[in-house]
Amino acid sequence: MMLRAMQTFLIPIALISQGLGVNTPIIFRFLPEYRDIFCRLWERHKNPVSWVCRPFFGLVIGYGAILQSWEIILVGVLSIGTSWFWFPKWKNTPAWAEEFINKEFEVLTPDNHWDLRRVVLPSIGLPLGLAGLAGLLWYLSYP
Repeated sequence: MMLRAMQTFLIPIALISQGLGVNTPIIFRFLPEYRDIFCRLWERHKNPVSWVCRPFFGLVIGYGAILQSWEIILVGVLSIGTSWFWFPKWKNTPAWAEEFINKEFEVLTPDNHWDLRRVVLPSIGLPLGLAGLAGLLWYLSYP
């Protein structure tokens, strides 16, 4: 019962965190259903459109920081965090996309769960880097 309630709360957080670069298959491996949900949504991430739209949401975050608008920043963060599974799975994923995504999956599911270079640093560095860039744009003076 407690694990079920915890899963209901943590799985959406884990999916958004995955989109922000946090290595959630390792961190949330104690949730029994998370791996199945992650793998099912990962198939949708093979759609190249989901890759193309992500940099634009980074621009939304930067624009929100320049305007000092928490609402715009929140929209950008939620968009980056969830856009990796918005689009349907392609029937015929291009070979280059399949190869790239499979390599990304290998990085996200390493043999050593606490590998500093492949798990810990990206899980901390990517969200902090995004927050640092937003903070820099927020506090820069503009003419």
